[in-house]
Amino acid sequence: MGTYEISWSADDIFELAERMEIEGAKFYRRAASFADDPEVANLFSDLAAQEDEHKRTFERIRKQMRRDLKVDDSWDPQGILRMYLQAWVSGQVFDIKASPSDLLSKNDTPEKILNMAIGLEKDSIAYYYGIRSSVPEGEEREWVDLIIQEEMKHIFDLTKERSRFKK
Repeated sequence: MGTYEISWSADDIFELAERMEIEGAKFYRRAASFADDPEVANLFSDLAAQEDEHKRTFERIRKQMRRDLKVDDSWDPQGILRMYLQAWVSGQVFDIKASPSDLLSKNDTPEKILNMAIGLEKDSIAYYYGIRSSVPEGEEREWVDLIIQEEMKHIFDLTKERSRFKK
């Protein structure tokens, strides 16, 4: 497919995942501080704690994997994963340089904040599915699968909560 601008290692991929979880936790903590409804505030606080745990999981994966381990893209001779990750880093898919929590305003309705949160969770799931196939089978891949499942549960919880505010 040609030369790529960035050489991707497993460490790079999981470092980005950690950053996404840090920003997710920050978003949920700020959303909780804006929530007037105690149930919504508790949900956001719980989600922030779960994002913190996801970050710790990615830290464990990074420590267990060799620092120089390259992404296994032998299954992807056209380099689609690399192009996908390049689009992420360049901000074409998700602006990793911007903090999603900066998008929140004290005047936002609970429904708007919940919609934003659902969108962020969808972005996370898309990224984790994108990297999943490059993670060696075994414990590391099982951890990624677990996080994908938890992010899906977050969407379920957020959607359920959002239904309370729909008229």
